[in-house]
Amino acid sequence: MNIRKTITHDRPIVLLGGGGHALSLLEAFPPLTRAIGYTALEPSPKMPVEWLGDDETFRCLFKPEDVVMLCALVYGGRPDLSLRRRIIESFIGYDFATLIAPSAVVTDNCEIGEGAEIMHRAVINRARIGRNAVVNTGAIIEHDCSIGDNSFIGPGAVLGGEVEIGPDCFIGMGTCIRNGVSIAAGTVIGMGSVVTANITQPGTYAGSGNRLRRI
Repeated sequence: MNIRKTITHDRPIVLLGGGGHALSLLEAFPPLTRAIGYTALEPSPKMPVEWLGDDETFRCLFKPEDVVMLCALVYGGRPDLSLRRRIIESFIGYDFATLIAPSAVVTDNCEIGEGAEIMHRAVINRARIGRNAVVNTGAIIEHDCSIGDNSFIGPGAVLGGEVEIGPDCFIGMGTCIRNGVSIAAGTVIGMGSVVTANITQPGTYAGSGNRLRRI
């Protein structure tokens, strides 16, 4: 695919969720790109676009051929991305837009999955980013990395070359992952951690190097 073609659908864009990540997504839109509204359990006074109802109401009003979605959910109160995945999968038949912020650097040999979100000043070099994954502000993904579907790479995280992140992983803000490391699906890495060895069992981990521990 041509990764430079970001949010080129001719249908209106709707955000799935109305929290803080939704606000960040709106700030990362390319010029002349707008969202017509968002769906959430209840309206948010901070959102500058129209509330279109909860998910059930929205699906009654807007059919898949009417709109294209952009997932603005991260997690429900704790870094567990399974809820995010379930909500995305509940929108059967709806297309999800791919967002690459204008200030992001994404090289030509990258593979960016449908629904992925590459935020401001992220750098991705010759890597694969899965469907509905998020590479947040200022994160660095080096050569030959693979980020699984629906995984979240926090702001300022740095992944060395050939890192493999499984699906549904949460990599906390400012985390550093050594080149060649693999991380099992569903793993959570606490912010500021340093990961130097493979993680084969999903769980929540925090610490640095030999002091990285499951918590």
